[in-house]
Amino acid sequence: MMDTLELPDETKPAIRPQREETLILPEPTVATAGDRSASSRWRLGSVLVFAVALVALAPTTGDIGLTWDEPAYRYSQVMSAQWWDQLAHSRSWGDVRGLLDPETLLYYWPYARFGINFHPPLAGQLNLATHALFGTWMKDIPARRLATVIEFALTIAIGFGFLARRYGTAVGLVMAGSLLLMPRLYGQAHLIDTDIPGLLLWAATALAFWNGLHEKKGMPWRVLVGILLGLAFVEKMATVGVLLPLMLWLAAGHLTRTLTRHGSRADWIDGLATSGLMLLPLALAFQEIQGLQRQLPPPAQTNLFIHRPSSDLPGFILAVPLGIWLLRRLLSRIFPGSKLWGVERPALETWTAILAFAPVVGWLANPAWWSETLPRLAHYYTLSNNRRGALPDIQIIYFGQIYEYSLPWHNAWVLLGSRCR
Repeated sequence: MMDTLELPDETKPAIRPQREETLILPEPTVATAGDRSASSRWRLGSVLVFAVALVALAPTTGDIGLTWDEPAYRYSQVMSAQWWDQLAHSRSWGDVRGLLDPETLLYYWPYARFGINFHPPLAGQLNLATHALFGTWMKDIPARRLATVIEFALTIAIGFGFLARRYGTAVGLVMAGSLLLMPRLYGQAHLIDTDIPGLLLWAATALAFWNGLHEKKGMPWRVLVGILLGLAFVEKMATVGVLLPLMLWLAAGHLTRTLTRHGSRADWIDGLATSGLMLLPLALAFQEIQGLQRQLPPPAQTNLFIHRPSSDLPGFILAVPLGIWLLRRLLSRIFPGSKLWGVERPALETWTAILAFAPVVGWLANPAWWSETLPRLAHYYTLSNNRRGALPDIQIIYFGQIYEYSLPWHNAWVLLGSRCR
């Protein structure tokens, strides 16, 4: 009977403070207006920082000289540009179908395999995009380099916005200025390469990850984490390394809390059931890739036009986790009051968004993988794991001595010390 309105006399005075509290309504509105004003300030500040970075970087894209990788990266862009041009001028489904032929895709997309450019196509396509936009009034190389300039400026703006929102404009400006004026990065931001796009993806992924865990309506941010990790895979294999600190953060900050929290049974059921179903097709695909790489010659001797082992699994298996994710979201809509399906679990949803979207984006963002998906992924996986044996070692002079492939461990500390000095 405690839910009825007939309360004992001694409890009636307790109602009065509640009535008085309901009169204090303006405070949330004032706070919301203040939050909006602060949000507008740091957003405007981020735009201004981005503009300043562009002004500092863009005029120097025409520096004389090319790095070792730039001619190769430009060649792969020229090849893929021909495919885009033919696609834009297609007049029938037969024309489109010819462009989707496995060998045609392999010819026009010389990415992610042994050859002139073994990296996936994302960085190159971003360079190609700025060339298409600005190439009519800029020279060829500066127009392609402009993509790297924009990516670095965006990275600086993201860092400024993240810190300025939490610690103030001064902290954000110190971060932005330090990143912009760091000689190593400033020089790298004027090249057709893969490192600055990776830096942008790291910053954007970290921002989306944080917002997905802490924003009230964080689902779009969690989805963005999965999309960005998929793009990281088609940018450079090393870029996917951002996944490691994200997983450590989830495990340390959320998994342990779930373990010790009373009444977490539904969390565990949801987490194990959803994750298990999504991981199963990915595990099968990885097992198939392991088997296919044993059928391929060493990466330096593999010709994907000739060496084409058949796969027992279609590439579409990479999209199965996304279907399971959509089913899980549907259950949350159908049963919003369920303790199992209707509860928002930011950490788990971030993890499942990664499993759902990263494989699909990684697959579809490289047209060369649209056909014979798993055999071609097997070649790229083997090439990435055996890079030192498959590709020529780069010679680097460091303290008067020539090193091949990589520098000693103290290289990073020396660079950091020279920067601080």
